Amino acid sequence: MAKAFGGDNYFVSNYDEMKNVFARAVDSGRPNIINVQIAPSMGKESGHIGNLNPKLNLQPLEENERSHHND
Repeated sequence: MAKAFGGDNYFVSNYDEMKNVFARAVDSGRPNIINVQIAPSMGKESGHIGNLNPKLNLQPLEENERSHHND
């Protein structure tokens, strides 16, 4: 994707690779995409912030409301 805009795509899987690739990407002055592979166990704590996520109360539309939305 970045190549379409004159940049480069990178794939990293550890800190040292990320450090080197990030410096190279910044120094290039071009758009870059860095795909970072992380272990499935990393970042699990962010999954426990459910109280910060909005709660949606979605109900099916009634027949008269459905026809109004199709106008």
